[in-house]
Amino acid sequence: MVSISSSNLIRQCTLEFCKRIKSWKIDKNNLLLNKMNLFLKNEYNIIPENERIGKGSSYISTYVSKEIMNYLKKIINIDKEYYIELSEKAFK
Repeated sequence: MVSISSSNLIRQCTLEFCKRIKSWKIDKNNLLLNKMNLFLKNEYNIIPENERIGKGSSYISTYVSKEIMNYLKKIINIDKEYYIELSEKAFK
């Protein structure tokens, strides 16, 4: 049985999340970043308590961020500056 917190399931959930985002514009109100933060929290809360030791927030963040970047590279034609701005604001 595959764990609910496996990297493949996290990436799959992240891809579905990405598809639901209507605008990837980074605005003053940080709507996109707030949605991303809420998604990260929800993904973390899905992990069973006994798996959180090895699969904490850094584990979730790694797979979520990789999948978001893969999605943006494949689906949306954006420039390098966007990635930098998104990363800077996401880590504040």
